[in-house]
Amino acid sequence: MKPLFTFLLFGCLVARVQANERWQSLANSNTLELKILEPVQSPTNAPLPVILYLKNLAAPRTGTDSDSAIIKDFRRAGYLVATLDYAHHPRACVPFLNRDLGKLRDDIRAKKLLASFQLDPAHIFIVPSGCRLKRDVLYYADTNRPLSLDIVYPSRPRQPVGALIEFSCDNVSRMGNTSLSICSDTILDAAVTEGFAGAMADHPVAPLPATPRFGRRQQRVGHLLVVLELEEAEHAPARVVVAVVAVIDLGGDPPDHATAPPGQEVLGAAMGEERVELAGQELVALELERRNPRRPGVQTKGQVNELPQVREPLDDSYLDRHSAEP
Repeated sequence: MKPLFTFLLFGCLVARVQANERWQSLANSNTLELKILEPVQSPTNAPLPVILYLKNLAAPRTGTDSDSAIIKDFRRAGYLVATLDYAHHPRACVPFLNRDLGKLRDDIRAKKLLASFQLDPAHIFIVPSGCRLKRDVLYYADTNRPLSLDIVYPSRPRQPVGALIEFSCDNVSRMGNTSLSICSDTILDAAVTEGFAGAMADHPVAPLPATPRFGRRQQRVGHLLVVLELEEAEHAPARVVVAVVAVIDLGGDPPDHATAPPGQEVLGAAMGEERVELAGQELVALELERRNPRRPGVQTKGQVNELPQVREPLDDSYLDRHSAEP
């Protein structure tokens, strides 16, 4: 009876393999085959969580469990698994692979990838070969809003691995594919492809209420108010924020012209000015000009309000030299 049961289970797994798709990679400029494997069992019409399983990357494989065993467990847990085989292409690594990690999320958001399935956008995971996923790990217990994280980690590594934790920018769904796509956030996914364990943690700030206290104005600056909530958001309504921005905007140069026209010379007061030679000033070779240096040069236009230069007075202290003697 046991061999018959095993055969039926294997037949069920094979029967739920979907037709493959083709997907354009930016990392290696090739079209890769996307192999789609449906979950063994899933609730009717329920959105499916997704595992994008990346095989044969350029970075060394850290986990030691086989791909077949890991994928089988994902499918039994209710995941739709889509595998991509990079065939150890030399550019299938960070930083080149980051473009593919972002494009996978962008294509799912735009329904260019796995469009025939009803997907759960809050649970789209990118898992490198040899890694597993542990979801909903509690890291802060709170009766009102417990905080958890999801961890992608190498399965049975030969030696301890490093770990990277990121606090989600989405305070509603920590793995929200829409937020990760819009923000082009590939840091965590990229670290896991290089052999690290990566954890995405809940945003510590609770989401805004369904009905904003300040109506549409709060909805327009919702992301800003989430940050300000750490600074007593109740005492900083949206109108104050707008006023501060307006003051900053008006603090620059006048909108119609610069403070002073470019190149305009600021004239001095109309008074005689004693010319003092600067230290180390090089004298002009007047003999090369072939003119009388005592004659005035060309008067620059626009200097009519300046008086002629006056000669520096002579030092006449020698006149009193004898009177100063006893």
